[in-house]
Amino acid sequence: MGSIADPFFEREVTAPQVLFVDGACPHLLDASHTVSIIGSRTASPQARALAQSVARAAAGRGITVVSGYADGVDAAAHVGAMYEDGPTVAVLGCGIEAKEPSRSCLEQYISCNGVFVSEESDPALPSSLDSRRRRDRITAALSDALFVIADEADGGGVHTARIGHLLGKKVFAVDWNGIKEPESGRIGSDGLLRDGTAVAIEAQSADEQVARMLDERIWA
Repeated sequence: MGSIADPFFEREVTAPQVLFVDGACPHLLDASHTVSIIGSRTASPQARALAQSVARAAAGRGITVVSGYADGVDAAAHVGAMYEDGPTVAVLGCGIEAKEPSRSCLEQYISCNGVFVSEESDPALPSSLDSRRRRDRITAALSDALFVIADEADGGGVHTARIGHLLGKKVFAVDWNGIKEPESGRIGSDGLLRDGTAVAIEAQSADEQVARMLDERIWA
């Protein structure tokens, strides 16, 4: 993963020394086609629905869905992969045994059809801002392309996207212009579009655009 300056925290984005995994499919960490679907933990219902739709489109094409197992967009992404019986990687912002927040059905699916990953040496470590920020660089590194659905200015999805951009990944963000989406929940992803970090996906035609991108393997 190398070492790249992280402008959010003015520290180095470095590869973890070790990764702890739990699940039947650890080979997914070396999957040849992966997309990250990320965004706010307090996303609106339409943002969660779009995240799930994007994840279903990816998983239905055999593309591994990577996300952070948090509430909101992340959970919707994993659920979308599950609905397609597709592969998914959950990058935890806690210890490998903590798996916060608790979701028995989704946890069972990922354990059997995907993989959990954490770099935290304490397997029972609870989630914290620092551990979630550390998680973000792993999510970015594991992804060929990143899709930010909607996020706040200081959200983890925005942080992950900026790291992904620094790592040379393809970054996309949904442009909610013309659609009623709470401004507070999209101000961060809007910022990614304004400063050129991300390429816009129009919310009105997101399903069609994403399907075309996935078919064309836009990260190649």
